[in-house]
Amino acid sequence: YLHAIADTVAEVGGWLAQHRVDAWFHHEGAMRVETGTWQSEPAEHSTAAFLAARGEGDRLRAIPLEQARSIADSPRFTAAFFGTDSAIVQPARLARGMRRVALERGVHIFERTEMRALERSRPAVVRTSHGAVKADQVVLTTGSWAAGMPGFRRSFGVIVDQVVATQPIPDRLREIGWSSH
Repeated sequence: YLHAIADTVAEVGGWLAQHRVDAWFHHEGAMRVETGTWQSEPAEHSTAAFLAARGEGDRLRAIPLEQARSIADSPRFTAAFFGTDSAIVQPARLARGMRRVALERGVHIFERTEMRALERSRPAVVRTSHGAVKADQVVLTTGSWAAGMPGFRRSFGVIVDQVVATQPIPDRLREIGWSSH
C-alpha cells in the first residue's frame, strides 16, 4: 500500500509528460512543518515510527529547525520533516492541462453547474437544477468539502497544504528566506 501510494507520484509526472501538460511538476520531495504541539504525533505512533518499523525510515525524516528555516523561514516552526515521496504541481496549470486532455478525448465537461444529487446507479445519474446527466463514470471535483457529504465521509482524508500563488518573484522569495531547496 505504501509503495502504491508513492508510485502514484511518479505516475502523475509520467502522465503530465506524456500529455505535454506543463504543471510545473517538481518531484524533489516536500517539507512538512509543525507550528504547535497540537500537530505533534506521539512518537511511538508517528508516521516516522510506522515507516521505520517497516524499513522505510528514509521516506520521512526529521530535519533540524535551522535547515527548515533555510528553506522557509518562520519563527512559528516547532518541528520539521522531509518526505521524499511528495511532489508539487501548480494547481491551475494542472487543471487547465487535464481539461485540455479530457476535451481532446471527447469528454463533455459541465462547468459551473451545481450538482443537486448523485444517484449511484448503472448508469449513474447526476441531477442539476436544469436537468440530469447519465454517465457510466462520474468524476467529482469537490475537494475536501466532499468529506462532509453523506456517503463520502469515509472515502476522503483531508490534508491541508499551504500554497502561495503570485507572479514569479524569485528575488523577493530569496530575500524573505523562502526557496524550493
